[in-house]
Amino acid sequence: AAVVCSSDRPSYPLVSVSAPSQAVFELTQADRRWQGTARYSHAIGLRIYRCRIVAPAPNAVGLRQNVSSPFKNLELLAERAPEASHSVAVEVSRLEPDCLYIAAADAEPGHLAFAMLRVLTSTAPRFRELST
Repeated sequence: AAVVCSSDRPSYPLVSVSAPSQAVFELTQADRRWQGTARYSHAIGLRIYRCRIVAPAPNAVGLRQNVSSPFKNLELLAERAPEASHSVAVEVSRLEPDCLYIAAADAEPGHLAFAMLRVLTSTAPRFRELST
């Protein structure tokens, strides 16, 4: 799965899997040769967060899951510090089926003209997108 984002349109992909899986998240910016420069002038980085889904107890009758704050259990799982390069990648050795994974691109404000995030998993992923 892939998503395109920019400074004008931030995007936060949500990834989940139905069975334990490995994954690679790769963020790529436009090639520097399109701008005719010798190096990348904008740094990009990537953060991966995990949100554990907490369902009500199986014997709880009449109770529903509290969805008022679905990201209450958010934790930073992996991070790649911003660097001036064409792409950055983060490998996650184990995606769990009862979790949501959120990818956040780090870039200098107003300077990311175009970026693409690719998510490669060893099992079929479910992919949703939060955008502003």
